[in-house]
Amino acid sequence: KRLLESLACQTAPVDSFEIIVVDDGSKDDTAEVCRGMTERMPNMKYILMECNSGLSAAGNRAVTEAGGEYLLFTDDDCIPEPDWVEKMCAALRESPIAAGAMVSPRSSYIKLSHNIAQFYPFMPGQKAQRLDFIAGANMGIHARVVEEVGLFDTETIIPDMEFILRARQKGYTIAYAREAVITHDPPRVTLGSVLGYAAKHAAETILFRQRFRELLR
Repeated sequence: KRLLESLACQTAPVDSFEIIVVDDGSKDDTAEVCRGMTERMPNMKYILMECNSGLSAAGNRAVTEAGGEYLLFTDDDCIPEPDWVEKMCAALRESPIAAGAMVSPRSSYIKLSHNIAQFYPFMPGQKAQRLDFIAGANMGIHARVVEEVGLFDTETIIPDMEFILRARQKGYTIAYAREAVITHDPPRVTLGSVLGYAAKHAAETILFRQRFRELLR
């Protein structure tokens, strides 16, 4: 609900962008929350997947439903700033792929540490630069890039990283949109949950380093 609340208060005119919510077969009150926001969010489209199919499949469904020139991505554990849509679209007018800035709540030391470890290249204090990777929690992509590179790989748990490596193979670069800010506030607040998350992703990145050996040196 807090994600939808933040998207309902964007500085971009409500008729200038659409919001696509993909409910990946959830068992909680996601559908009810979305129905409760429809009056405030006439630009929202709610899509229920038949079963839990994973992040890649949900992202692909959103892409196929989208009608815009720019595709902006975030997650349900994120809180975009009021000018996020406006700033990300401005970045995409200059570059076909943009990575937004990430900030962390300071309420939990473990959460703060984990966010810094994950998103250090995307912290607002970083200078404008070209990046090697992108974070699915705050990224923007031209629709034409997806047409050329292809949809997200449903065989990986890190579809944003796999996609950007394929895009880089085709010569695309990533612009750092430091003014397009999102707060990443995941539920992981114990050391065990953070280490489990990190271990699972580390195993996947090893496969990427083998598959994209030449690109990653």
